Amino acid sequence: APTATAEGGYKHTGWSTELTDTFTQPETTITAEYKAKVVTTDPEDTDYVKVEFAAGLHGSITSGTTEYWVLTGETVSLEAPTATGNTWWSFSGWEPTVAVSYSIDTIHTAQYSYEGENVVPQEGATKPEVPDNFVKVTFAAGDHGTLSGTTIYWVNPGVEVTVPAPTVTAEGGYKHTGWSTELTDTFTQPETT
Repeated sequence: APTATAEGGYKHTGWSTELTDTFTQPETTITAEYKAKVVTTDPEDTDYVKVEFAAGLHGSITSGTTEYWVLTGETVSLEAPTATGNTWWSFSGWEPTVAVSYSIDTIHTAQYSYEGENVVPQEGATKPEVPDNFVKVTFAAGDHGTLSGTTIYWVNPGVEVTVPAPTVTAEGGYKHTGWSTELTDTFTQPETT
């Protein structure tokens, strides 16, 4: 057979007819066959592996292709989609990093860096979107008073912070004299009240 040179993005995979055969037809045309190294719809071909891009926690994929099928073992250049972090988060890369060759199905998950405050108030019943290691600080009214304002905060345990206290209204005949814990501290327990 002659040398077949594939166009960019394709691989020569063989010939339309076996080269060793008993040729009985008056004329036989043997055509070079190719496969695209990367496609974006499932080719239903076991020569390909699936490469996916997932949004991960704390962000979303805002544009671009999220699924590719890649010819096993071929050198490719995939264009990763654009991932955008939620409030207080910025996109920091893909895990695992995007490769130039794939031999197994792979999912790349977007990673994000937290760029928010070290003390984040909880509004309502839903925990704010903070790193998993943040700890919960809750203000309790005690036996002889009431609180108004924010009573739950999520705090970075790695730094000293000041947690803003809610307003205390003491019952008649009582005076608010302070809190059971210092408000400026490094809070390391999973939950402090």
